[in-house]
Amino acid sequence: MTDEEMRIAIDRIARTADGEALYRWLQSQLMRVCTSAEAGTLQVELGRRTLARDLMGHMAKGIDESGKPGTDRPTERAVAIGRTRAVTSPGPRGIPRRVTASSDPFADSGPDAA
Repeated sequence: MTDEEMRIAIDRIARTADGEALYRWLQSQLMRVCTSAEAGTLQVELGRRTLARDLMGHMAKGIDESGKPGTDRPTERAVAIGRTRAVTSPGPRGIPRRVTASSDPFADSGPDAA
C-alpha cells in the first residue's frame, strides 16, 4: 500500500460519523496533560501526540467537507472533556470549594445545552 492509498483511506474514514468521533478523540489526545512521573512517559506522550497530530492533518479536509451545510468548520470546534469527579478549586479569598456538575455555573452553557 502506498502513502497516497493510505491518505485516501484515511480521508474516507474522516467523512463518516465515526471519523468525526475519532477526530474528536485525537484532539483530546493532542490536548491532554501528562501527569505521570514514570520513566519514559514524555517520550510515550510525544509519540501519542505526534500520531494524533499527523492523523488529524490527514483527516481535516474530509472532516470539514463532510460537515453539515451552514455550520462552522468541524475541525475548528473546541473540544470539551467532561470531568467524572469533583475537583477542588480556590474560591473567593483563597477558600477551597468543591466544584461538581450541579454547582458549576457553566455546566449548562455549552452548545448542546437545551
